[in-house]
Amino acid sequence: MELMYRALWKESRPEPEASIRETLSNWSAPQSIEVLSANGDNGLQVTEMRSSFEKDKRVTIRVTRRDEKQYVWVDVENFSSSVELESMDKIQSLIQDLIDDSEKNHGNPRRGEIRFQSRAQIAGPAAVKLIPQSNRKAAIICIAHDPLREEDQKKLAKLLARQFAGSALVVYLPSGDLGRFQNGVGSHLSLYPGEIRIYPPATKDSRNVISIPPISAANIQKTKHEKISARVLQALQSSLVATPVPQVCEEGARILRGFQSSDDQKMQDRKNVDFENLLKENERLRQTVASLHSDRDHDLEAIDHLEDQLRNTKRMMQESEDWWRELLDEESAKRAAAEEERTDVELRFIDFALSENLKRMRKESVYSISSITEALERGRTVLRKVEIPHNVSNMLEDLEGNQRSRTWGRSIWDALLAFNVFAESQFNGNFLKWCETSGDAFVWHAQNISMRESETVHSNERLKSQRILPVATELDPTGKIFMEAHLKFGGTSAPRLYFFDDSKGTTGKIHIGGLDPHSRWENTTT
Repeated sequence: MELMYRALWKESRPEPEASIRETLSNWSAPQSIEVLSANGDNGLQVTEMRSSFEKDKRVTIRVTRRDEKQYVWVDVENFSSSVELESMDKIQSLIQDLIDDSEKNHGNPRRGEIRFQSRAQIAGPAAVKLIPQSNRKAAIICIAHDPLREEDQKKLAKLLARQFAGSALVVYLPSGDLGRFQNGVGSHLSLYPGEIRIYPPATKDSRNVISIPPISAANIQKTKHEKISARVLQALQSSLVATPVPQVCEEGARILRGFQSSDDQKMQDRKNVDFENLLKENERLRQTVASLHSDRDHDLEAIDHLEDQLRNTKRMMQESEDWWRELLDEESAKRAAAEEERTDVELRFIDFALSENLKRMRKESVYSISSITEALERGRTVLRKVEIPHNVSNMLEDLEGNQRSRTWGRSIWDALLAFNVFAESQFNGNFLKWCETSGDAFVWHAQNISMRESETVHSNERLKSQRILPVATELDPTGKIFMEAHLKFGGTSAPRLYFFDDSKGTTGKIHIGGLDPHSRWENTTT
């Protein structure tokens, strides 16, 4: 069993069970629904309604009430390994019907400060206030106006509002509101005309606002609305299924599973199957969220490190300019002899490096990378002190298929630039020491560099053989060498990059031997 969708909101109308049951029955027809009610301590009341609306799929609605607190909790479970988009559309239509019914009957459905509706809101100022809040419990989807295709953009906003009713606040930003929104949230969280940006719910331990890179206007223009909606769902699904439920809802679930009604045989029978499935699903969700937190923490550390570099750039400009003048003299002499052999890409890179200041060069170079493959190809073409074999990766397609591939590609290119500058500098020490002490603007994240493997790897032939990786025959006639120094990019699915430092040796280069997910190289933890 896999939890594939969750919606949760607070309901103000008194005793909404009959209306919700009618909505679910109409939606589920001709399939019948199962209804179970129970009472607990201190006035706790809970009603559960279920429908197996498709083979291997089940929707469960729970209405839980105690005193003035009343919640509607919708879970959709999948008992097979496949998920069809048509199923998700049907599920979202049910939640839209429930939200519309609540609105019609003054239920005021909301989670935290966000009120759920099935229509897009013109609420730019409200979004500016809600996005930075550390206790924001629901996602926000912002759609910016497109002056070239205004009506089509409005239709897309209406579609997203209907499909994510009960899960997110959908905000449409007309031209006047867009400018104020950009000024209010800052450039790092903003979006441009024609774009869509998603802000997942905040978590308690978040230090920064979490946002997903915007979907560009060009991408939206050439993509069907249904596929855009599917992309938004994919971006939000992990946070939706991890939505925490209030304590009163957990108490209601325990009552329904028979934990507090040992004499009720019907509840006992359901306990044996459903609650065990729920426990397994909770464990899977905990593992997923832990992995996401690990990736997020790594990204936050990288952002903090980059911000420190930007703040120090002005102080280092004089030193950097001297460095670039020396590089200009050296490269000018080499260009005369190697002009015909250099590619157009390399010429553009060198011209850029010789004419632009240090801060702008690094930022634009890193952000120009769109994939891991592009980072590797540019490294082979441009970086004279870095050697990258064509068989460096066995699982490149898997890495490129991950939604974080562009972020990894930029981090990899950033690391390759650091390798090249380190090899040029002839620093008296290894790469890790250079990153920790040199103060150079191109240093990489020292906390994510390991120069040695454990003694277990050294003493275990099988583990050691996994790290015998390809290099140029100028370094080793066999074309392979043992590598233990590596860079870590965070998370179990993220790549690791193994390298061999010969910058002071025969070749004068850094040799990249392997770039694949961490799982390729076993160690004591795996």
